[in-house]
Amino acid sequence: MRFHSKNIGLIQRSGLSALGITGGLLLLLLVAAVACEDAEPQPTAKPTLPVPLVDATEVEVVYASPRYPIPWDRGEYDPLWGDLDADAAIIDQLLRAIERGTLVEVVGVDEKRTWTWYSSLIMNLRFRNGTTWSVRTAIRCDVTSEGRKTKCLPVPDHWELLHRNEVVVSTALTEWFQRVREYMPSVEHYALPDQIRLGEPFAISGAGYDEGDRVELSIEFIDQSKLPLGEVPLDHGAFRWDG
Repeated sequence: MRFHSKNIGLIQRSGLSALGITGGLLLLLLVAAVACEDAEPQPTAKPTLPVPLVDATEVEVVYASPRYPIPWDRGEYDPLWGDLDADAAIIDQLLRAIERGTLVEVVGVDEKRTWTWYSSLIMNLRFRNGTTWSVRTAIRCDVTSEGRKTKCLPVPDHWELLHRNEVVVSTALTEWFQRVREYMPSVEHYALPDQIRLGEPFAISGAGYDEGDRVELSIEFIDQSKLPLGEVPLDHGAFRWDG
């Protein structure tokens, strides 16, 4: 069965979930996060980087790019929002850990070892001016005589600042990432009952969206007919629909 959704502005991500209901009908839930039609377009020119010692309120949202494989239907890490006091305090710790890191010189490739991006969690800070900072752990590999990378392991307290193409040493970043599951607990993009009975109310909820201002919900039957459920606003990446 193919998935279709109506585009409204920018579609951030979408998902499918099978539902069982009485009467033997099979339903598919379609969820799409969308941005407002009259939202301002993203800047095409490269934005100016924020000056050092920026304030957490200058950050719109902090979101994670999960390590491979990226889950299809789960938000995984709940984003942090700069306009929420509790989140701003955590964002501030992350900013200070980035800014106070000690720059180190990295040799790209030698005969025996090389640095690599490999597969690691990336933390992204999107500022209100359109700039994004991205941070991930630095990983170094041994190089075999045939040129293959092997024994790829994180380098203790070394972090790649992708927005600056630099590597810094920061124990504060290490400590922050060690608590990332506490700061950004796992969430699902959408959650719904295992079974829906005709004529009985049910709810759909979700969280973990870092873009868009609403979600569009619809149900597709096995015969490909669709039942629109409507649009629901996102509140700091979360929504709830009752029907």
